[in-house]
Amino acid sequence: HEFTAVPAIPLIESPALQQHLGATATISGHGYVGDWVEVAWSDAPDTLLGRAQVQANRTWSIPIAITRAAGTHSLMVQQECEGYRSGWSAAHEVLLLSPAPTFTSPEAGHWFAGQVFFEGTGAAGQGVDVSYWFDARQLIAQDRPVADGAWTGSPEAPLAPGSHWAKARQSGTDWGDSPRFEVAQVEENPTARAVLNH
Repeated sequence: HEFTAVPAIPLIESPALQQHLGATATISGHGYVGDWVEVAWSDAPDTLLGRAQVQANRTWSIPIAITRAAGTHSLMVQQECEGYRSGWSAAHEVLLLSPAPTFTSPEAGHWFAGQVFFEGTGAAGQGVDVSYWFDARQLIAQDRPVADGAWTGSPEAPLAPGSHWAKARQSGTDWGDSPRFEVAQVEENPTARAVLNH
């Protein structure tokens, strides 16, 4: 008897089940070296989001761009070898976030000599939180209101001199990153102060 060895069905190891995803994600897992893995949304199996070959260490990863509306969606994967396919994996549920608020100010490389000022865009009806880029738990401006699609704000405490990046989010959204901006060391000028006192 001739028989055909159909590839085993691969598993999605990352992202985790019900993980929140933003505008991009990398789908990854393990498979059989040399085979190809394909990824699609479970409700659109004929539209591949990407495919990648399984590497020598038996891992595969597929970066995807996400253009779907926020909410619950499911991914699935299949393995392919020489035209034979494993069949699709079970649906792997993920939670898509709404688009992140953006920064329109500061522009990249902007210097602040004094109070830092942020401007950006966001969805109406939800406040914008701004945090340090390296630690989302350290908020530097909270619950900034959005009016006509725009928000503004300044840090509630002065930022230390030097280079900074910030990021912003609203409830149920991904994080949006600011460009790098600089906070200058402000030095008191005794001459200027003396002139002002005259």
